[in-house]
Amino acid sequence: MGNGVSFTAQEDSPTTPGQKSILTSEIEGVASDKLLDGIEKYVRDGKAVSGWQQSVEVTDKDGGILVRETYKGDAHIFNLYTVDRASSQVEIKSFPNQVLFDKGVAVATGFMKVLSEPVRVECWSVMSDVRLSGRFLKGMLETILTTLDAAVEVAFDTPSIDDSSKLSASSSPIEGKSVDADNFLDKFKEILIDKQSATELQDGSLVEERAANWLGMGEKTYSKHIISKDDNCVCIYEYGTDSTMTDLSSIVHIKVHKGPFRLEAWRQQQFARRAGDPQKAIFEPLVKGVLNAMSG
Repeated sequence: MGNGVSFTAQEDSPTTPGQKSILTSEIEGVASDKLLDGIEKYVRDGKAVSGWQQSVEVTDKDGGILVRETYKGDAHIFNLYTVDRASSQVEIKSFPNQVLFDKGVAVATGFMKVLSEPVRVECWSVMSDVRLSGRFLKGMLETILTTLDAAVEVAFDTPSIDDSSKLSASSSPIEGKSVDADNFLDKFKEILIDKQSATELQDGSLVEERAANWLGMGEKTYSKHIISKDDNCVCIYEYGTDSTMTDLSSIVHIKVHKGPFRLEAWRQQQFARRAGDPQKAIFEPLVKGVLNAMSG
């Protein structure tokens, strides 16, 4: 059943004028209420997972269905599904780590609305305005320091050096290396130009284009780096696949600390409703999985 259904990103929403959604083609041979039943069963059966997890646990929580995926390194991802039959809608709150889950702060909330006459599924995500400080930021700092031959231990989701009420990824003190707090920003700029092929603009900012994966395949992503020696920091404005660099998705901050020399990083995600190809890549296998399970 799922193989014959197509998905289109950035379509005009049939339920929310002025907004964009991902829409399926007509789904034949199933009633809208039965499709909602199929979604709930698929989730409860532990099938709404990435496929890369080592284990999955499904429990009831807060009137919804909590799916907890465990990955290598004891990393966890949580998704809380709530089925609202009155509105024919499924809400999916996503928590990429234990810290955000314990705080009740979803990084994104996905929506799957089952439409009738004809039966279709409308999907979109709402990205939260949230500060992130997890494994990705740790990996970024480790890569930068290794490239500079200054590898040290990096922790993630730890209290910020400047404000203990906030969390960051932070390095241990960096000592006895050729890079220090005074020359780090210059050396980081060299990495961007020499290794990342970034382009320096007249205003001093640097634009970087990245392939979607290490094979150089997929859509490119775009970012702009602004280096401030006055503030001892780098701000990386991330625009995803938007080549016009007008649709800001997040800002990564890299702060240089002195006495001792340490690096601190965090990402500030921007609030937005999104229904592009990255969201389509999440919803399409989920909906197709449900339809195939229902017809199996």
